[in-house]
Amino acid sequence: MAVESSLRDRVIMDFPAEQHAIFDCDSYDIRVFKIADIPVFSLESSTELIDMPDWNAMFIALKQFFEQCTDSCFMLLNFRSVKKLSLEQSAYAVKELIDNAKHIEEKLLGTVVCVGEKKGFIMETFKKLYRPRKPLLWCEDNAEAVTFINDNVPGAAR
Repeated sequence: MAVESSLRDRVIMDFPAEQHAIFDCDSYDIRVFKIADIPVFSLESSTELIDMPDWNAMFIALKQFFEQCTDSCFMLLNFRSVKKLSLEQSAYAVKELIDNAKHIEEKLLGTVVCVGEKKGFIMETFKKLYRPRKPLLWCEDNAEAVTFINDNVPGAAR
């Protein structure tokens, strides 16, 4: 079975929305859009390796998104192309998520994280380091993400 590469494209197809480009570079891009008036932070990686400066920049953008949201929000993170993540990157991600716990507790409705392999080293390591506070879906298939959004974003279900 062929797997769709863009989580965002599939979500926009099912929940039509106007995208706003926040940042584009060679290894990832960030867009913001709304599903049923709920702001969505969407990050898609386009390379197998993400260097630490780009990794840091992603989390700075996420923190700014949280700080600017006045109400509920949702996240889509597509790391399907990433084949290797360092322990330093995993630890940094966990630290940033913990540091943003207040925003996550108060505003985040849920998160979809698309990965190449749910049973891979990257996911297993990350799962051991981080316990989600809000609904979280680890998925390989974009259809799973659409179902999860229907279940967790008020007004999204069709």
